Amino acid sequence: MSNIAALSLLAYYSESTQGTPPADAAAWIDDGVRLRHIGETLDMSGVERSLLEDMRNQSRVFGTEARVQGLDNPEFPFAVYGHGLGETTAAGDQAATDAPGYQLADLLGHSLGGISRGYSTTVSGGGSTATVVAVADASDYAVGDFVAVEFATPPAGYAAGTAWPRRITAIDTAANPDTITLDQALPQAPAAADLVHACVVVYPDESVIADSSAASGRTRSWLVQKGLPGAGASVREAWVFRGCVAELQQFEFGRNALIQFAFKVMGGSHVDPSSAPWPTAWSTNTELGLAPLAIGPITEVWLEDQATTTNTRVHVSSFSVEPGVPRVRNEVLTSHGVNMQGTYGYSTQPAETMVTMNIVPFGIDQWSDQVAETARKLRWSRLGPAGSGLAVHFEYVTHVKTPGRQVNGANTATGVQFKAHESTTLGTSELQRAKLCIVMW
Repeated sequence: MSNIAALSLLAYYSESTQGTPPADAAAWIDDGVRLRHIGETLDMSGVERSLLEDMRNQSRVFGTEARVQGLDNPEFPFAVYGHGLGETTAAGDQAATDAPGYQLADLLGHSLGGISRGYSTTVSGGGSTATVVAVADASDYAVGDFVAVEFATPPAGYAAGTAWPRRITAIDTAANPDTITLDQALPQAPAAADLVHACVVVYPDESVIADSSAASGRTRSWLVQKGLPGAGASVREAWVFRGCVAELQQFEFGRNALIQFAFKVMGGSHVDPSSAPWPTAWSTNTELGLAPLAIGPITEVWLEDQATTTNTRVHVSSFSVEPGVPRVRNEVLTSHGVNMQGTYGYSTQPAETMVTMNIVPFGIDQWSDQVAETARKLRWSRLGPAGSGLAVHFEYVTHVKTPGRQVNGANTATGVQFKAHESTTLGTSELQRAKLCIVMW
């Protein structure tokens, strides 16, 4: 039997003990989490165990020795599509971990370390402005949280149900009613009973990713199956990877394309197709992941000076991000358990978060900003109703290179590259100071 190359299955299991996977195929079905992914990106061609050269003396010119098996520290790539939470969070409730789209946030949180689930509320009274919103209850919020505001009567040009993501910069629970202050002006002042939707935010947390063995669930086992589910035993394509972490490597937003997040998984060891389990009853385990969001429909980029809230949006023809949150292997001569070969665990290291984009039309202001060392805030948003919105936020960015002339079709554009920094303007919690926030609602 030949296998069909396009067929692909990917599942993970949160390890209670680093390097300990599910016991067998049945346990994978019971406890594994299946992920919808981009099949062609899940590439097993580079998975191999190291082989060491045996250099003992020989009595014949061509009488070389066989190689010796060395460490088994596999790596593999895959990518998933970006989407929203898949459901609306009721007023007064916290965004749920069983929301249809939450597994994307969980995967991103596994890579970056931090994840925060916000609350929904409603606008109270008629005294709100575009930046200060009166709400029924602000007690569940903290400065640095995100919300997505929906208008019962949407601004002209936007569909009913569209929600706008904003960051909370101040909270007043002594006011009557409570108020929250937003980092960016809304397109209009909210009215009483307008909805303020919960957001899930993923962000770098160095205390988590610096120590993969400090708590249960910080490493994962992964199961990969390729080819036909009913393939015979002699041609089954399956791998199990043990004691793993994932690194978010890159994401890029292109016109009329689908949002993608690219990952690299590093493991302590693996089981190859000769002995990997082959679960067959996956019908009892739902594959998670929603339809992707297209880039272009109601997509906005906000670029504004620090300490201002002006709703300054720019047009961009390209937008790519190097996350700058690496996962690195703690390499040792010893083994931290039979499945963690020469790997004590995983940590992180300093790295730069870079945002590269082309702004249209061409303008000279970016050169002026670069000379003046102007600090900016930056947010890319794919707007949508509650359940289908996604944004990427950078609290503090500066020019990292001189702007340049670019060409966008028949016209010119300004090419810029920003470096994202941590900021203590909002506070010192990991979320408040994060250089990168991925927001879902």
